[in-house]
Amino acid sequence: MLHRVPPAQLALAVLLALGALLWPAPPALAAPDGDLVKVYVVKTPDQNGGLPENLRSIAQRTLGDPGRWSEIFALNQNRLQADGGALADPADLHPGWLLRLPKDASGPEVRMARETTSVAGLGIPLPAAIAAVVAVLLGLVTAGVLARRRLRAAARAVGRRAYRLGDPVRRSRRRRYRASLTQVLAQDLETPARAARAVQDLAAREPSARGSVHAVVVNREDVTAWVDTAAWPPAPWEPVDRARWRLASRQAPARTTLSGPAVAAPLARAGVRDDGGQVFVNLGRLDGILSLTGDADVARDVVHGLMADVLRTHPGLPVAVVGAPPTALPPGATLVDPAELFHQAPPWPSARGGGAVRATARRRDLRGLLVVTGTPTAQETERLHAVCAASGLGWTGLVCGDVDGAHWRWHAAADGDVTIPALNVTVTAPSCRL
Repeated sequence: MLHRVPPAQLALAVLLALGALLWPAPPALAAPDGDLVKVYVVKTPDQNGGLPENLRSIAQRTLGDPGRWSEIFALNQNRLQADGGALADPADLHPGWLLRLPKDASGPEVRMARETTSVAGLGIPLPAAIAAVVAVLLGLVTAGVLARRRLRAAARAVGRRAYRLGDPVRRSRRRRYRASLTQVLAQDLETPARAARAVQDLAAREPSARGSVHAVVVNREDVTAWVDTAAWPPAPWEPVDRARWRLASRQAPARTTLSGPAVAAPLARAGVRDDGGQVFVNLGRLDGILSLTGDADVARDVVHGLMADVLRTHPGLPVAVVGAPPTALPPGATLVDPAELFHQAPPWPSARGGGAVRATARRRDLRGLLVVTGTPTAQETERLHAVCAASGLGWTGLVCGDVDGAHWRWHAAADGDVTIPALNVTVTAPSCRL
């Protein structure tokens, strides 16, 4: 295959082929059917009666005047011959040379040949000049092919360095955006209300959907809910796929009341997508623990935002913090001593920890938030499961670190992006440091 041939050998083969095609062959006689000139072929001594040829004898036989030898010399001086020589001395003729004759030459030894085109002023035949140019170009191409890997590596290195030079500007721009996002979302009360109404609307239209909504995305055009039910979406909701239902913004939510106590779902805003859609998660569907890995500062921002949103709809909710104490809790929290909370929790069998992750989450009431501001130790992990397990106190854990057995796992990047694999979305978290 061609791409397996070494570049240097390939270039050399092409160069030799072009040279063979373009380098002038020995002048050949031609039939008088084009731009032809009169020529004379210098004879060998054997062909000339044992005597070497000279210009005077040639002028005598072809022009009838030996004194016109100078005209023949002028027409052929320094013209390249087939053997690589050229006529420089009137007395130095080589057998086989093709000498151009004046137009009035005649006689049986006068032949017709095609005119040889040369580079003006250099006496170099045009094919030879073309071959030389092609050889130079091939040399440049070969050098480029041989150096392409180094050039590409150098270009990538330069690109990486140039990109890193812009890192401070991008980080500063990103911080300003996240700070402005915090202010905008703090004043936006309508979007959380739309998310809550969408959850209540589904519960009113479809009993099997009650408690099955584990996330909602709200934007200008529609509301999309992630549901965990095999039922068909009730009109005017439309199916997006097996796990998502959509309600267009032109459709009004149902105004029917729920049967039983109308308890609002503990929805909390995770962040904003690139298209402007705000993503809310149902903390009652976390099934115990949310583990946020990656950048610690961004993870704390996410936890702070989740706490603030839940406490707006559930004021007085108990909150326990393990690790570095926060500078300020969101309004509406009732601070609880984690040591007392751990003391109340039933023992957690270590065999049930093991790092296993359940395939589905279960609905549960939100009884309190246990916040861990760093990766917990093995002992703290056991206590965390004991407090947040369904058979335990039923609290919900928000952990800024990796926890074995957590059903929900998010990843926070340093630029503020948060990836939520369970929903297959990425959001930008507001900057509100815990």
